[in-house]
Amino acid sequence: MINASRIAAMVGTWGPGMFRMLLVLCLLPLLGCGPDKKPDQKAEKPEAAAPDLGQSFEQATRSADDPPKDAPKPVDQTMTKKSAFKVVEQVKEVWPKISLTDAAGKPRPIRVRIETSLGPIVLELRPDWAPNHVRNFLALARVGYFDGLRVERITQMETPQGPRVSWLEAGCPLGDGKIPSGCIGYWLRDEKVPAEAAGEGLVGACRDGPADSGATRFFLSLQSQRAEGDDRTFFGRVVQGMEIVRKISLRPVIVLEDEPPGSYSPETPVEILRVVEEMANPGATLPKP
Repeated sequence: MINASRIAAMVGTWGPGMFRMLLVLCLLPLLGCGPDKKPDQKAEKPEAAAPDLGQSFEQATRSADDPPKDAPKPVDQTMTKKSAFKVVEQVKEVWPKISLTDAAGKPRPIRVRIETSLGPIVLELRPDWAPNHVRNFLALARVGYFDGLRVERITQMETPQGPRVSWLEAGCPLGDGKIPSGCIGYWLRDEKVPAEAAGEGLVGACRDGPADSGATRFFLSLQSQRAEGDDRTFFGRVVQGMEIVRKISLRPVIVLEDEPPGSYSPETPVEILRVVEEMANPGATLPKP
């Protein structure tokens, strides 16, 4: 309970200076010198960085227990004597360790260099198009899967929809590029990419026909335009070394027997020496497709 007589006695002892101090304290909020926000306002929390793009290995793939329609039995060993089972286990281990984003959580361009027996080809991978395919390609490169394989196939064919199409294919575990070429134990689920992803030098996933049948094989397009209705998964493009791609496409070829028309293989094998990631550029931003 407030004791009025006691308060009056205290006020009676105050001098002019004490009254002035009390007056200033009372006027501070009115003069705008107090806090800008109301007491019940909560401080804004900094935005958390976006999670890494893509899915887990199990979400992004189909295993040998759930293969695509008419999928062949996985190979036991690659042409370079690598155990397919061990490669898959290594890919699973590396998969979650691969980052596709910058410090702000935005998808970043990732450059890799394919060193071939005819010269280097530099790709810029696009996680904003197909993060699972980008992560898969990087994982295979990191575990050395591509080392010693070949550019095994050259496709050149006429289409009813328009001009002749042409692309190179590589990454077949057996090195022959035949369809179905076999896989090492898993298949990637298709990813839908923007329609404006087009032009010469596109990098995409080879499929053995049905949906979700891509995995280790990839192609480098020599087309100036993306064919109408082409729903394959594209995950990057060639940014350096397109002259090497053209050089490979112009080499003497042999016809692949029992394959669709327009299927060829280089007469002299073009070897993939290694696939390595180039130094990341922290300030790089993704261009428009």
